[in-house]
Amino acid sequence: MQNQDSNLFGFGIDEVAQDHLTSIAKWNRFLSIVSIVIYGLAILFLLFGGSYLMTTFAGLGTSGINAKSGVFTGVLIVYAIMFVILMIPNFFRLNSSNKMLQALASQDQQLLNESFAHLKTFGKYWGILTIIGLAFYAIVIVIAILAATMA
Repeated sequence: MQNQDSNLFGFGIDEVAQDHLTSIAKWNRFLSIVSIVIYGLAILFLLFGGSYLMTTFAGLGTSGINAKSGVFTGVLIVYAIMFVILMIPNFFRLNSSNKMLQALASQDQQLLNESFAHLKTFGKYWGILTIIGLAFYAIVIVIAILAATMA
């Protein structure tokens, strides 16, 4: 087997590419931290604010509050799950950004590879969520068309 270049296809990371990658990593780190904080606060609001809203509605003495509170609890749980699902890819993006910055500072190829692996996982995660969302919309459209033709 012949000796391989240390850089794939002879490409290297020059100063311009390194500046671009550093800027990308910093912005991605900022966006991921902000997203994690916002989703975390949203989950906390759902847990604590939702229970406050339920007790407020229960204090109003409306009829059928047990059924309404069950539905309300279900909606809160669904939203909390959605926020967790949306929070997860930000951890991949944060790991990618941190490893990218470390790799560029230390010129470590292994860290750079790990950074790109996390970025690939981030992209796959969003791709799978997109496919699931499109399939869900397709099912809803088919059901709506069937319901319209039967009515």
